[in-house]
Amino acid sequence: MGTTTFDTHKNLAISLVATAPSPATSGTTLVVTAGEGSRFAAGMNATICPAGSTPDPSNSEIVRITNVSTNTLTITRAQESSTARTVVVGDVIFAGPSIKSFSDIETAVGNLETPLLGNTNAVVSGTAYTTVLADANTYIDCTSASATLITIPTNATVAYPIGTTIVVTQKAAGQVTVQVTSTDTLNSYSPTAAGTQGAGGTALCAGQWAAVTVRKVTSTGWIAYGAK
Repeated sequence: MGTTTFDTHKNLAISLVATAPSPATSGTTLVVTAGEGSRFAAGMNATICPAGSTPDPSNSEIVRITNVSTNTLTITRAQESSTARTVVVGDVIFAGPSIKSFSDIETAVGNLETPLLGNTNAVVSGTAYTTVLADANTYIDCTSASATLITIPTNATVAYPIGTTIVVTQKAAGQVTVQVTSTDTLNSYSPTAAGTQGAGGTALCAGQWAAVTVRKVTSTGWIAYGAK
């Protein structure tokens, strides 16, 4: 399962623009009212709109605060599909809930709801199969009477989150081997040393009804459990 990085939050993060960005529609720094810069923090989104107006898509811009130095905010413009506007002295800047606030939570909850080894995603009846993203945290059942090779592609091809687990089960007589590509590593404890360690490593199921469990531990590294 992946890890969601949440935004920084502060209560009552609101102030007025004391010095506008230059140029007003694209500048990336602004100054808020003296003594109020500490209300904000890097890693949060904020809305800028005219004072005395209700913010709406026609008069507001969402920016991302990337640095706070006393009362000077460094910002990235036009965030969350908003449009850069002409920011002027006296505008209100405030940090409040936005789509990103909720979508980050939804993503994290969705990751938790993804069942760990909750179902069988693939039944492999042939002798070769390359795993796909949908195989993360599921079982792969191999049913061929002939030797079968299960290949885990590189992170650049399929970016499994670190912590992903896949269980490969040999449900027939055909010897099942799990391997990673030569640029990745697969390490395991093998009582018979039938597999290979390290770059391009392999792990073998011990026989019919046996399984090998692989777990991603780095962007290019896997560990296998239960190998022959």
